[in-house]
Amino acid sequence: MRNIIASIMIVILPVILPPEYLFAAAQLTGDAHNDRGKIVGECLQARSEEEIQAALKLCDEFIQKYPESVQKTEIENLKTLLTNSLAVARPGKKMEQEKIQSGEAGRKAKEEVKALMAIETDSRVISNAFCNAVRDNRLEAVDAFMEAGADLNAKNERNETPLILAAEKGYNEIVNRLIAAGADLNARGVEGDTALITAANAGRLETVNLLIKKGADVNAENDKKTTALLKASKVGKIGIVNTLIKAGAEVNARNDRDTTPLIMALKRGHTEVVKTLITAGADVNAKSKQGNTMLLMALRDGQMEVVEALIQAGADVNGKNRKNKFPMMNAACGGRPEIAIVLIKYGADVNARDDRGITPLLRAAVMGRTEMANLLIKAGADVNAGDDRGITPLLRAAEKGRVEIVNLLIKAGADVNAQDAGGNTPLKAALEKGRPEIVKALNQAGAATHVSVETHPPVPDPR
Repeated sequence: MRNIIASIMIVILPVILPPEYLFAAAQLTGDAHNDRGKIVGECLQARSEEEIQAALKLCDEFIQKYPESVQKTEIENLKTLLTNSLAVARPGKKMEQEKIQSGEAGRKAKEEVKALMAIETDSRVISNAFCNAVRDNRLEAVDAFMEAGADLNAKNERNETPLILAAEKGYNEIVNRLIAAGADLNARGVEGDTALITAANAGRLETVNLLIKKGADVNAENDKKTTALLKASKVGKIGIVNTLIKAGAEVNARNDRDTTPLIMALKRGHTEVVKTLITAGADVNAKSKQGNTMLLMALRDGQMEVVEALIQAGADVNGKNRKNKFPMMNAACGGRPEIAIVLIKYGADVNARDDRGITPLLRAAVMGRTEMANLLIKAGADVNAGDDRGITPLLRAAEKGRVEIVNLLIKAGADVNAQDAGGNTPLKAALEKGRPEIVKALNQAGAATHVSVETHPPVPDPR
């Protein structure tokens, strides 16, 4: 129903006024001129019954405000058209609906658009009417505008061209007609989006195919340096991604946020798009604006299928971000042994260090990740590797009260007497924190100073 109202209002209202009224309108100045412009604008935009009623009210207000105006008859004509449109908007008007869709409507559209083009000097009014006809998929009106010589590349008030609007809506018949008539395939609209970028973002696969076939630039960028492939990767449209790649889209193109299609798809969790881009040659070691690698992002989000695909394609399993964080450290922090197994399988360094000299084993010890610590030790992690302050996994585990990990480290040969830069030992840390079970284990393992738990009561943990 809404389209039917639009059919009338878009094409008929701007063009039914006799020339004498239009001539008189040109003589308007000041408030009357502005009020008339507001009424015409509201009439052009009216779609629903409520909007038509609002436009009718404006007409009545104009007539009351300017009773002696020569434009009174013009406004009354507008009221008549609005009233007729209102009748179509209400239920049970099948004859009017059929008439709108008939060949007679098409013939009238041509006459009315021709009249509009002849008397309207404001190109924006014409382009708005043209784009409205496209938006509502009014083929006869679109044809009428083209035959009347309307600018195919003129933009409406939202900076859209008829072709961009048709591409967004997936109106391929209109897309075909506009291109055949000479519309610019690569004209830029809102934020610099072309018709192809717009269609890709809207998920219009058939329209994308059509535009590419007609010669649209698959690597055109908008104002943010975003391409159609970046848009399709963002919304996860695998069919469009494949189509663009086959047409020569640059798989490693970066937008103004330094984001590639692969980064975009990975962030959005579009697994199939990620794998397609990898197969097409996307750089699996490219970093995001924040300095994160693809592998780090996939690990963070737990995308195991993507993790293996990235590694098999050559992603650096030891690649670090700007903070020197790396995949194995992420696995250790998150207590994800299944991830660590995959990383170790592909050669990850279990003794790699971050910017503070912390190893994955030390991190696992701090966080009480027993299974992870055991896995790292079996993979060759150095049980005595301390951080920049000399703090070892055993010292930290003793301090934190990680009994299982303390026993695991002692069994693996950790030095029970290792000191940090401040002279602290695992035993001293256990005593200060009141860890009697750990004190006993360290004593039994040969800690340098044997202290009875009974003679040294636990010290309360201040935290």
